Amino acid sequence: CTYHAHSSSPRPAFLNTPKPQRFCPSSRPPRLVSFRPHHHVTVASSKEVSITNDANFNRNDANDYFVQKVSTKARALDVKVFRGFTSPAQEYVSEQQLLGNDISEKEAIDLLMKQYDEDGNYMYNIPHYEPETYCVAIYNGTGTELTDEKKSFARQNGIVGVVSAQLRRRSPLIAGPSNDDDSSTTALPSVSTPSPHVYVANMRVDENMQRKGVGIALLSSAREYANSWSEQMDEKIPIVLSVDNDNIPGVRLYEKFGFKYLEQNSVFCMMILWP
Repeated sequence: CTYHAHSSSPRPAFLNTPKPQRFCPSSRPPRLVSFRPHHHVTVASSKEVSITNDANFNRNDANDYFVQKVSTKARALDVKVFRGFTSPAQEYVSEQQLLGNDISEKEAIDLLMKQYDEDGNYMYNIPHYEPETYCVAIYNGTGTELTDEKKSFARQNGIVGVVSAQLRRRSPLIAGPSNDDDSSTTALPSVSTPSPHVYVANMRVDENMQRKGVGIALLSSAREYANSWSEQMDEKIPIVLSVDNDNIPGVRLYEKFGFKYLEQNSVFCMMILWP
């Protein structure tokens, strides 16, 4: 169900990985989707949901990536590398060898990801919170010759974008007070965050893959996650996120996707998307 385009160009090692498996529904967690880049989302029920193409979408890059759910500890490490929190397992192995410690790549992953289970979930227990589900955009290496920038994707095993989604049945998160001193800034009333809701965070797209529809595809994965919980719990569950006011590209992306303002002050805004 995940589309991989073919190319005559040499493929870096991280592209020679098995295709992601479909994440099927069960009692918990709900189903998620695999994506055909940009144009349609293929869901577990075989329905197709259209995705509006980005106005600046370059059709020559239509097959340059696909989106999948993080489902292994190794892929969760790739997310941390992409976000700049740690080094790849291969680099850690080399560092340890210089210190006289001979360890395998699997051992390095286990050492770097001590707080994660084998499915790539961070092992913490917050009442009424589900584990964060990460979706990543993976560079597919098609369409054009690999540039130095695209070769750099290999360090995080092809990840070029990431987003997390988490069901929060009850949440202490309250939209902060609208305490703008500047009367020229319009602020909305302070409101509580709806419960339950899906909180979306950690949204990031590599600068070399921006304006190619990656952000829309990642948000679509979060929406499908929320819709799956809505079906399972038999109630409408909104998506909520927070974004700094000076993150203009992010604000515009969320507005374009359909998010509305829940709260806004001089520093950040809370946005919500109802199914």
